[in-house]
Amino acid sequence: MTARRLGLAIAVATALGSGAYVFIYLYRWEWNRALIAGLIFIAVEVVLLGAAILDRLNGLGRRLDGLERGIADQQILARIQESAPPPRRRFAWLDQTDNTNVFVPVLMGAGVVISALAWAVEKIARGTARPVLEERLAARLAPIALADEGSSAAVIPATQRPVKRLLGAAILVAVAVVAVVALAGATQSRPDSIRDGTATELRLDVFSNSRIDPTSAAVRLWEACSGTVPGIVKARSFEGSGTKTVGIELRPAIGPNGEKRLRGCLEDATLDKIQAAVVHVGHRGR
Repeated sequence: MTARRLGLAIAVATALGSGAYVFIYLYRWEWNRALIAGLIFIAVEVVLLGAAILDRLNGLGRRLDGLERGIADQQILARIQESAPPPRRRFAWLDQTDNTNVFVPVLMGAGVVISALAWAVEKIARGTARPVLEERLAARLAPIALADEGSSAAVIPATQRPVKRLLGAAILVAVAVVAVVALAGATQSRPDSIRDGTATELRLDVFSNSRIDPTSAAVRLWEACSGTVPGIVKARSFEGSGTKTVGIELRPAIGPNGEKRLRGCLEDATLDKIQAAVVHVGHRGR
């Protein structure tokens, strides 16, 4: 595999992966990561488009170079023909009509020799060229040959190919429509029923590259993500347990849609140098 093909394969794999993760992150309500994946996807698409354009331009350049070389070769050939010496007259003695006594025997002898050579060439060609011609004819007729009796393989008529293509295109369109509808349903913000006297307990594993402790990092994350839940939901306490785990109590309890939005925001790249993973979600009184 050449370096160019390897690069194209890597670019195509990157485009497929980033495009898939755009939908995955949108389904998880991780908007920042979806934006990053979308930027990568667009960048790779621009690279592939540029490679295709450069390939076409290189092809046009090669054609122009070939055309120029052809014109130059024709000009050189014309100059060579112009500067060539006049052709010499062969068999000038044939112009003398009174020397038929020499020409006729020579012509008859040459005819006999040429006929014998032609007969020998025909025999050799007939014995050696027939298998090759038959094999070539069989290879050319193979695509339209009928299937053998008892064979399950059938020749597909050329008129059925457009039907298969249309069927494949229809299946792809249907899959795309189903995927878009499912993604729209998953990313639609729906209200949840909120009841007083209930609570939701969250446990987060918080990782930070800065000097702030995990509890302070969890407080910042909640301040950034509190807009994903109804305004009446408040964080009552932040309790750190261990070196990285932080517990958060929310009152009243959030519903399933609010939980999905809040989880996606907390686990997304919301704040610089702060990452969190929701390890537990519990509800009381709901």
